[in-house]
Amino acid sequence: MESAGLTIVGSTPRLIPSTAIGEGVVVETTTGRERCVEVTAHTRAIPRGTGATNATDATDAAHATNTADVDPYQLANYRLETVSANRIDGFDTVRSLSAFAKRDFNLVALVVAKLGLDLKSQHRDLRNPTFDATYVGADGIAANADNTATPVFDPIYSQRNLLFGSQKMEWMNLNKIGSAYFANSAHFSQTEANLVTGYRNAVTNSKAITETTLAPYLRFDTKLLR
Repeated sequence: MESAGLTIVGSTPRLIPSTAIGEGVVVETTTGRERCVEVTAHTRAIPRGTGATNATDATDAAHATNTADVDPYQLANYRLETVSANRIDGFDTVRSLSAFAKRDFNLVALVVAKLGLDLKSQHRDLRNPTFDATYVGADGIAANADNTATPVFDPIYSQRNLLFGSQKMEWMNLNKIGSAYFANSAHFSQTEANLVTGYRNAVTNSKAITETTLAPYLRFDTKLLR
């Protein structure tokens, strides 16, 4: 008795498990890949009154001439200026091929000879591009009153007490910042230098491997006892 078979499994994408996802992480999942995005943001305190025009932090704003005291614990006194993200993209493609031919030999006992070949190939690539942008808001202007950090207030994290007996401070919710970008990316401006840096980091930090396994075999089966 003679028989033959051929099995091909090709281009099967599989998700690569990502790192633990916690505060400040936005996840976007598509077919065959998993994307993990970690977002960080930089704020600047808003000076009050007419005497200060470019205070760099809450202390400068509070000591500027002709200004009222600025409460550094209130998020309304800050503007959202710059945003950066560190993204991890994982791709995994697996292909396999299996072929065989077998024949029965009626000797003293029945002997089945099987000649076959198994071929497996896997390509995996982990990329780590970076993202840097300036928040310009709906009016397209950076560092003005339109860019207040109030919309990204985190009511849960802000309930934590600071160290050394300090009062509670209002914090930003980084998930809200990431969601705002996906909802309207035009509110975040990138320069040509930002785009070049992100592309270079994606290329430099790529961890790609391709593994191919070839396994030919010859097998004999027989039965000695009924």
